[in-house]
Amino acid sequence: MDVAVKLVMSLISDDPHKMRRTGGFQVTLDQAEPREWVDAVSTHPNGDIYVRTLSTDVKKGRVITFGSAEEKKGDFKVDGIVGMTTMPDGNIAVTSWTRKAVVIYTPSWQEIRAFGCIKPGDITVNNKGHIIVTCADQMVRVFSQEGVQLLAFPSKSEAEVQYNSHVSTGQHDEIYVSDPNDDCLRAYSPSGKFMYQYGTEGDGDGQFTDIRQVCCLPNGNIAIADRENHRLHLLTAAGQFKRFLLTHENGLSNPAAVTLTADRHLIVGECDGAIKIY
Repeated sequence: MDVAVKLVMSLISDDPHKMRRTGGFQVTLDQAEPREWVDAVSTHPNGDIYVRTLSTDVKKGRVITFGSAEEKKGDFKVDGIVGMTTMPDGNIAVTSWTRKAVVIYTPSWQEIRAFGCIKPGDITVNNKGHIIVTCADQMVRVFSQEGVQLLAFPSKSEAEVQYNSHVSTGQHDEIYVSDPNDDCLRAYSPSGKFMYQYGTEGDGDGQFTDIRQVCCLPNGNIAIADRENHRLHLLTAAGQFKRFLLTHENGLSNPAAVTLTADRHLIVGECDGAIKIY
């Protein structure tokens, strides 16, 4: 049985003890004020792992690249970076708050092109290669790779907007927005039609305290980082709670990032720079 099948089986299982840590590393963060923290992790088809950091100083954000053997390969500062995703062709798309743009880079961080985007936040790409951006004006915008806007729809917070939302897409191009202002996940169809909302503020089942990155799994389930509750929620694609995938009892502390490696291992990034692979 290969690694991918084993992981899918463990994610379907109701036994959290089947999630076993297989590796990981520590990212060295700048501790000088304003301090830096891990905000998201993404991966490249070649096995590289990209760790994106943020700071209260938007000019301080960067992307640190690690190889599949967990060795550090590079460190690139991106002015105003607030989101990053890997494109189907292996290039990297970044949202820059200061440039008010989506910027496309090669894997060696040579800029290819850029196009404007209003108040950009997090970014992802769907199965068609369309670029999806959550924006601080509480809109979700969908672009072609050339920057033509194809769709825009609202994803509004009831609470005062203080933080950027994260975004991910599902097997059938569903769009999932995790909103730390309302501590909930909102799901939309590929055409932007609202499907459901999951979560409220708190520490019980179905509750978050600082919801962060979302990861759609190969079996259709959804993993969501719940930072201050030190756990990952596991949902069905329809938004039904299954269980807590990992918790403080499994050694999690302030998880902000969750994604999959190229060979379908689960990666969790903690705010303090610990990157854990399961």
